Amino acid sequence: MTEDVHGRVNPYLPLSVTVRKPQPTRRQRRPSSAIRRRQPSRLAPRQLNALPPARSPRRSPPKQTYGVLGAIVALLGGLGLMAGGAWFSVQSMLHPESLAWTTRWLPEWAKIATDNPSAPQTLDEIHQSLKQQGMEAGETVFLSSANDGKTEILLPVYLQRPNCDRGCRPITQLRVYQSASEEFTPNKDRDYYYLVNQVEVAGPAESFVIASLANLSSASGSNRPLDLTALKRFDSKAPDTGLWFNLQGSRLEGDSQMSYGQIFHYNPSRSHLSLMLQWTSPSGQIPEWQEVTGGKTAELTIDRSIGLEPYIDVYQVQPRNFILNPIQLQEITLSEAAFDSRTYKNALLLARKGLWSPALEILGVLKRESGSNWTPAAQAQMDVVALHARITQNQAKAAWASPSQAVLAALIDGQWRTALEILENNPDQQAEIIELLKTDTGRIWQRIDVAVRVSSDADTIAWGTLLKAAQGDRQAAMKWANEQVSASSETGQWISGLVAKLYGAPPPEIQPPIDPLAAIEDSSVQPSPEAIEDPSAQPNLEAIENGF
Repeated sequence: MTEDVHGRVNPYLPLSVTVRKPQPTRRQRRPSSAIRRRQPSRLAPRQLNALPPARSPRRSPPKQTYGVLGAIVALLGGLGLMAGGAWFSVQSMLHPESLAWTTRWLPEWAKIATDNPSAPQTLDEIHQSLKQQGMEAGETVFLSSANDGKTEILLPVYLQRPNCDRGCRPITQLRVYQSASEEFTPNKDRDYYYLVNQVEVAGPAESFVIASLANLSSASGSNRPLDLTALKRFDSKAPDTGLWFNLQGSRLEGDSQMSYGQIFHYNPSRSHLSLMLQWTSPSGQIPEWQEVTGGKTAELTIDRSIGLEPYIDVYQVQPRNFILNPIQLQEITLSEAAFDSRTYKNALLLARKGLWSPALEILGVLKRESGSNWTPAAQAQMDVVALHARITQNQAKAAWASPSQAVLAALIDGQWRTALEILENNPDQQAEIIELLKTDTGRIWQRIDVAVRVSSDADTIAWGTLLKAAQGDRQAAMKWANEQVSASSETGQWISGLVAKLYGAPPPEIQPPIDPLAAIEDSSVQPSPEAIEDPSAQPNLEAIENGF
């Protein structure tokens, strides 16, 4: 048996192997008792103060920071490439010739084609190309230069029709061309243009054009678009917010030569042409720009008047959020009151029923009372009322060929006393005046009805009674008059006498007449100044308007 290093017998060790105890090496740790501990040296207070302050170890930024910065850079680079690609795509579709300089670096299969409709062409080439398509180019209209100094032109395109001159050929397109740079043109000595904007033109529907005549005739129309045959540029009165154009046509409806059309606006900063509105004029008047509200910018007015009835649409230029054309035409309507007052609402109702002068008088009183509370929107509506009132007042003052026409003009303007004086001073024409009342289709009666509701004026009641009697129901006429004033009153006797003078002897229940046109000073039927100036004294006509 062989003993191991601890003196024990190990039967697995070979007999020839002698195990020796390991000798201590040089690096073997010494016993703890032999280790000499080094004690820190003690420093004097002066030496401690002279030592530099301890510095914290400098740490390197974490690896996550570099990862975040790299992601941000990659994201910004990707967005830039996307924006550049989008710009390049849009330019290649709209203005491919402007990117011709990139062709030298592109492979043959990716080169930009120059034989497309947007490629630069001379005016002769443009005209020839349109003829091949069955169209004809109209007169060239030079637009203001673009921001980069390039010339821009507007070209109306007519549809060719056999055996037809220019007057019956409709405009089917409006094209805007811009001059091309010399580096993109094959011939430096000729002017080349490329297409930057094209608008397909379709005229207004027939039903829209003749809608204003619906109350005067049995005219009816379809949705078939009518032809637009002429292009006119508005003069210097138009606002300087670009260029304004009028496409117009005409139509013979009965004895009336009607005009209609569309208003287009061109925005030079975006080379954009857009349709703004459609219009129609039964009297054949062309839209014009004029100052209605007294501002620096003129308004577009469209005359839709029929006979002695004035209808003027007034449009203001207002901003909108549309980058290609940041303006719009907004109509000044009288449907909604711009001032919170019952008196104001009643005045607008008078105006909508055609009594422009009485409405203007009420608005003037209300404006003086309101002072600084009067709003610009209310002033705009008042200016529209004043525009119509000037027309009806001038008609009432005009010298008419017949008394019946003079009576009609006075009644339209709400001059009831003046109309009665014309009736009294022309006894030989009273039959013609009665015939005028008999054939009234509602425009005189609606004025009388709303005027009586605002103020029970004796002259207004008299005309209402005469109109009802002229249309065949004398008993109903007197009944209506008695509902407004008592038949036994001085006013009632005067009205019954007026009816008897024009239509014969009065019915049995009516008292003997008195002087028909004697001056009536009956305070029970005359409107008081407070009825106009005090809003609380005004009837709420808005609630009964649907009954007219």
